[in-house]
Amino acid sequence: MAEGMTQPPEGENLEPPVRVVPDPLPASVRIAGDAPLRFTPNELALIRAQTGQTITDLLDGDDRWRVIAWLRLRRVGYPGVEWNQLGDLEIELVATDATPPAPDPTAARYSTISPPSAGTGA
Repeated sequence: MAEGMTQPPEGENLEPPVRVVPDPLPASVRIAGDAPLRFTPNELALIRAQTGQTITDLLDGDDRWRVIAWLRLRRVGYPGVEWNQLGDLEIELVATDATPPAPDPTAARYSTISPPSAGTGA
């Protein structure tokens, strides 16, 4: 050791602390319009801690899609997402293959609700 330098106390680490920097959030999140709303009790507590409101209050108000986007981001790999990070997040609602097509009104078999014989007198 060079003259004038002191030895660090035993057990002290001279390395700078390592900070984990989370990945930046994506610019948008895709949500299936018919996706079920799923959450855990821990997520309910996090929502209340981050917003000061219950999930019921948020879902009934203007923040409905923000709640759903927050939950979706946690599911796709952003477990540390903070409520205040979602202000400029683009939320895209997408249709899924499970969505049944709209009924075709021209495909109706009969125009009345009576059985076929009632309309012909047979």
